[in-house]
Amino acid sequence: MAEAFLESLFGVLTYQLIGIALFLPFELAFPRARTSFADRSRGILFLLAVAPFTALVSSTLAQAKSALHIKPLLTIHHSAGAPVLASIALALWVDLQFYTIHRFEHRFLWRFHAVHHSIQNLSAANSYHHWTEPLWLLVLAIPLMFVDVQIGPTLGVLTFLFTFQQFYIHSASRPNFGRLRWLLADNVYHRIHHSTDPAHHDRNFGAMTPLWDWLFGTLYMPKSDEWPDVGLGEHNEPTTLIDWHLLPWRSNGTRP
Repeated sequence: MAEAFLESLFGVLTYQLIGIALFLPFELAFPRARTSFADRSRGILFLLAVAPFTALVSSTLAQAKSALHIKPLLTIHHSAGAPVLASIALALWVDLQFYTIHRFEHRFLWRFHAVHHSIQNLSAANSYHHWTEPLWLLVLAIPLMFVDVQIGPTLGVLTFLFTFQQFYIHSASRPNFGRLRWLLADNVYHRIHHSTDPAHHDRNFGAMTPLWDWLFGTLYMPKSDEWPDVGLGEHNEPTTLIDWHLLPWRSNGTRP
């Protein structure tokens, strides 16, 4: 169990640091908003603080799958169809689960999710969540225990792109998808979700694509020049690890 945890922790830390390193140059070269060194440093600290909890959830799931001898109920194989289409279908399914959990957090777990929304200077580095977030995302990972995906390197490439998209959608850089925003969420699209404008509240829950927001009536398609202020009026973002840990219990649990 310890070996699995350490292996998972190494993977999570590597993924986080690479994600930040990928988008930091864009933020420095094409800044859309000012993000200080202190903001980025604090964000990295909180991201790293979440890593052990993410690794614990991941390694526990892997151990449970092995111990319970769980067999896949669905196998996606490269010979069963185009691997790119299979990968996209799998990504859409994962994004639908994320969309559902994300809306659930806003409705029932807001005091914890509010830590993420409290950030006033969003960037790839400054996009942390509370340490409890991996527990809620556990629901997203459980169904994947019953899926066996064997579609070669295509899955790896698309997983890389979709996974690191979460850093891009929080990036404070000018490059965006423009009209392609109707297919893939970008930083302008997701900025609306964090907006302090009440008209933007509970909009744009999707992380990969606007599809689910469109289908379920939560879509707000921004113009490229829209860049609203973000954060929460009810409390400031945490500045220390203690603040970060205690913030959910200082919230009234409902979004203003």
